[in-house]
Amino acid sequence: MHIVASKGDLFKMQYVEDLLKSKTKATRAEGLRKLCSASLKTPFVKIINHKAFLTYKKEGMTKPLQKELEAVFFEIKRVDPKRNIYVGRAYFVPDFSNPPGPRFVVGDPKTLILRVADHFDFAIQNKYDSKKGAQIGVILHPWINPRIPLGGGCVTLAENGLKKIVIEVIYGLDEGVQSFPHDFYIVDMASGKVIEKVIAEKRECLEVDEAFRVAPVPVPKKYWPKQVLANKIILVIAQDFKRFTQKYGPHRLEYAFQKEGVYYRECVPFIVRKEKAPEVREEGKVFRLNTKSDLPKIGKEERVIFIDPIIIKKRMMNLLTFLATNVQDKKIILYPGSATTGHIATIFRETGHLVVFVGNEFFKDGDEVLVETKNGELVAQKL
Repeated sequence: MHIVASKGDLFKMQYVEDLLKSKTKATRAEGLRKLCSASLKTPFVKIINHKAFLTYKKEGMTKPLQKELEAVFFEIKRVDPKRNIYVGRAYFVPDFSNPPGPRFVVGDPKTLILRVADHFDFAIQNKYDSKKGAQIGVILHPWINPRIPLGGGCVTLAENGLKKIVIEVIYGLDEGVQSFPHDFYIVDMASGKVIEKVIAEKRECLEVDEAFRVAPVPVPKKYWPKQVLANKIILVIAQDFKRFTQKYGPHRLEYAFQKEGVYYRECVPFIVRKEKAPEVREEGKVFRLNTKSDLPKIGKEERVIFIDPIIIKKRMMNLLTFLATNVQDKKIILYPGSATTGHIATIFRETGHLVVFVGNEFFKDGDEVLVETKNGELVAQKL
């Protein structure tokens, strides 16, 4: 479902486009178009296009560009007046399937202009625009912000199978499933029935604070053991996912549950497979990365890098991007979580590093580890 603003609301724009009319190839925009086409509920979306980026790169934030950004801010607020506005990346970079970038939530047009400039600057700093055919843009939509006891998560097909749907969920933001214990619900695709539930003790989640910063927050004790989603909502998500996959095939859908229903905010082609990993057997000392100040310490000798879970919890994605794209030697990356929840780790694989998912295991600086291939999978074991 996609709302289109009424004609005559705005002057003719050259830098701002409606989602369904935009020709951007950015993965996030294409995913939202698929969600709309499959009649799943999405926020009202606008795209700041590549022409805006080229103008900014050449001339800075010109008055015509600022005027359009101010106008689109008020257009989105007319559609959804109670919510602030999400400002996210819409980057297309050839040979880089889902380039990361910053994200913001804004409450006024002046801040929106500043944050769009931040997105453009980030793309320039990371040389995304240097690739022939690259498109640099920005996605805008009302910020769907679930708070305890509401939540969000992701939905995928079960490993190597098309018969079971896996719904993951946690209180607060859907990104919390990448960092904290959370619920799993398994739904049989054919019958539409819930066949298994794993209800975790959920003591922490992610929420956005008053300054629009993502931060870990404690979950009230009464909610720790409770099932996040009611059974009827689980089945609604399963039905939505089944309808979507019948049209587009296996994807990972990210969603947020609000009182008025389920919003889908992102989708990418995805299926969990136990692909045979390269044959590896290597011992080394762990270097733990947990702050920006650690980056200059990483040299050729620091072969095995453990990504501290605090980086994921604090959504320090710029740091991960810099590590993946700027270190000269290829590294072994020990990454928290699993393939379904650690999809941000894709940037390391696409830049030639070896990724080992380590679940909830924690490694300290100097830990001796053995990284090897067992039964076709990469594992890391402390020595």
